[in-house]
Amino acid sequence: MSRAKPNVLVDVVSDRNVTIGGDYRHNLLREGKNFRTVHVIVIDRSGRLVLQMLPSDHTRSPNKIGSSVAGYLLSGESYIQAARRKMLEELGIYSNLHEIGDIDMLDEKSHKFVKVFTCRYNDKIESFDQDEIAKLVYKTRSWLSANTNRFPEKFTTTFLRVFSLYQSNA
Repeated sequence: MSRAKPNVLVDVVSDRNVTIGGDYRHNLLREGKNFRTVHVIVIDRSGRLVLQMLPSDHTRSPNKIGSSVAGYLLSGESYIQAARRKMLEELGIYSNLHEIGDIDMLDEKSHKFVKVFTCRYNDKIESFDQDEIAKLVYKTRSWLSANTNRFPEKFTTTFLRVFSLYQSNA
């Protein structure tokens, strides 16, 4: 498990989320190219959401709370394949995934397409990618509802949208 690699090849997509080419991840935002990501919300046996506190040296969202798992789709990869890969890379777990919906949003000059999944994981998460995650935080839905509204600056921009979608599907 290691820090996200900026030089991996990902699909570049149109404004309608159709693959139109490929480029390296580090070029996407700088060049305003559209791309795909996946987010997974893991729910523990107590019904709490398992979330990431990003490290202080995170390039875009230092010390913010984000989804349990998040990442770019590699070139040719499906959303479900990316979700499973990121769960293994970041949390070292496998669980059945349930798709809850899609978000499309602006991210700097790019259009980002996000597919959101949830999963239940009843075992303790023994380890996680410490290059990507400062710590795991366990929060109830009611705590998140109150705090995403009161203190949105404590959360990644994408997570605010992901949690809103989660709430509308819960």
